[in-house]
Amino acid sequence: MVEWEPDRLIAWCHFARAIWRYELQPVDGGTRVTETFDWARSPFAYGIERLGWPARNARSIAATLRRLQDQFA
Repeated sequence: MVEWEPDRLIAWCHFARAIWRYELQPVDGGTRVTETFDWARSPFAYGIERLGWPARNARSIAATLRRLQDQFA
């Protein structure tokens, strides 16, 4: 884990040395979850981009957030 704030933030280092992060924000009726994958400082950033991983990862993030909403809404 590379970032941690109880009830607010958790982030860990991905195998490509990118940061995967969930940010939690209280909102009326629940919690807003923002998931990000920050590969900017990864030594593999160029390869990550060339392989099209950001677009595929964005779709996966959206699917994860939908599953969380379905589970906890």
